[in-house]
Amino acid sequence: MHFDPSRFFKTRLRLIPYSLLVCLAILVPVLIVEAVQNVIIDKFGFTSIKPQFAGPGATRMEFVMAVVFSPLVETLILALTLILARNTSASKIRIAVVSALCWGILHGIAIPYDFIGATWAFLLFSVAYLTWCDVSIKVAIIAAWLPHLLANAITALFLRHASA
Repeated sequence: MHFDPSRFFKTRLRLIPYSLLVCLAILVPVLIVEAVQNVIIDKFGFTSIKPQFAGPGATRMEFVMAVVFSPLVETLILALTLILARNTSASKIRIAVVSALCWGILHGIAIPYDFIGATWAFLLFSVAYLTWCDVSIKVAIIAAWLPHLLANAITALFLRHASA
């Protein structure tokens, strides 16, 4: 079996397997990039820029905010911007790339360490939304939100247990 990016632009899979595929496609490269970043950051002593979101010192409320609330709010904002962008003549992939770069920059301003991972993740969230919006806006929002929630949950749990 080989990696076929065109799968992300098709709704042949049901929504839940599609969301799991998107989550996996986000986490594998992001975890590799972040592992390399960790080595570089630790080697040069820049530990203050490491993200603390939902890590071992986070409260339950911070965990819930990072895993449930933030992805939902970000997905609703993403949906609104993508609805507006679809009214232009730009292709879906161009819209998704511009959206991903904007979200990557916003996340990078807060946590420079997070630019690459956020850009990649939001590229796939945007593609998920744009793919499923032809089915319905509600389904498109779920298609973008569910992998976001899952990716944040897995990352947060990993951070909590890796540092414990």
